[in-house]
Amino acid sequence: MRRGPTVPLRAGDGRHAPPPPLPDVYNIIPIHDLLTEHPSIRYPEVRAAAAALRDVSNLPRLPFVTRDPHMDLMDWLGVLFGFQRDNVRNQREHLVLHLANSQMRLQPPPTIPDELDQKVLRRFRGKLLSNYTSWCSYLGRKSQVALSKRNNNSNELRRELLDTMLLGLRMVLKSVVALTWTIVFGVFYARIWSAKNSAGFWSDEANSRIVTFLEAVFVFVIPELLALLFFVLPWIRNALEELDWRILYVSTWWFHARIFVGRGLREGLVNNVKYTLFWIAVLASKFTFSYFLQIKPLVAPKGPFEYECQIQLASIFWQ
Repeated sequence: MRRGPTVPLRAGDGRHAPPPPLPDVYNIIPIHDLLTEHPSIRYPEVRAAAAALRDVSNLPRLPFVTRDPHMDLMDWLGVLFGFQRDNVRNQREHLVLHLANSQMRLQPPPTIPDELDQKVLRRFRGKLLSNYTSWCSYLGRKSQVALSKRNNNSNELRRELLDTMLLGLRMVLKSVVALTWTIVFGVFYARIWSAKNSAGFWSDEANSRIVTFLEAVFVFVIPELLALLFFVLPWIRNALEELDWRILYVSTWWFHARIFVGRGLREGLVNNVKYTLFWIAVLASKFTFSYFLQIKPLVAPKGPFEYECQIQLASIFWQ
C-alpha cells in the first residue's frame, strides 16, 4: 500500500510539525551508512575497515553510560575521554581511510577482501605506537598500552624524586672531583718547583716530575678528547644515543643527563666544519678590527683629544 501525500500542519491546528531530521555530515566517506550510494562504499577495503571499528564486543562497559548498539570504537573512545562529536567523526574517517589504503596496498592481496587483514592492523599499531615504544625502551620499561583504572601517580612521583636525587648526586660528585683535581695539580706543580729549587737547575728529577704532571693533565682531558672525537665524527654519537643499553647509560651518566627528545640529531661533519669556520671568521674579523683600529693607534704618542676621537670612531664602526 502506498502512502498518500502528507498534508502539512497549519499553525491554526495548535500543533507544530516536527523538524525534518538533519542528515549526517561527512568529509569524504559516509561511514555512518554503508548502504548509501557512494563510490567509496563500493570498495571492499572501506567496508572492511568500517566493520572492524564496529567490533567493540571485547571492550569493557563504561560506567554511567548506556551502550548504543550502533556505537563503534571511535564512539567508545569519545565517551571515555570526552572528545567532541565532530572530532570523533573526523578521526573515524581518517582511520578508515588509513586502514583501507593500507589494505589496498597489501601484497599479496588478502583472501577475504571484506575482512581487515591482521597484518594491516599490526603495521598500523607499530607506526602509531613507535614513538611510545621507543620511549618505553629508553626508560627501560615495558609497554603499558592497556586500559586500566589504576593510579600510577605514586610511581611517577617516585621516579621524579629518584631523578632529582641522581641529578643532585652528580653535581655533588662533580664538585668533589673538581676539588680533587685542583689539589692534585697543585701538589704536582709544587713538586716540580721543589725539585728544581733543591737542585738549583732543571735536573732529571724535575723533568721527571714535569712528565708526571703532563700525564695527569692527559688523564684530565681524556673526556674532552672524546667530545672532540664525537664532534668530528657525529654519526658515532648519534648511534650511541639511540641505543638503550644500560652500560652506555652508566658510562655517560657522569657527563650529561639522558634526554629522549632530540637524541640522535647531531649535525653532520660538513655542517660542523661550516659552523666552526663561521665562528673562526667572525672572531678573526673582530680581533683584527680591534687590534688595527682600537689598539694599534693608541701605541703612537698622541694627544688626549685624538685618543678619544679614535676610540669613539672605532666603536661606531664596530657597532
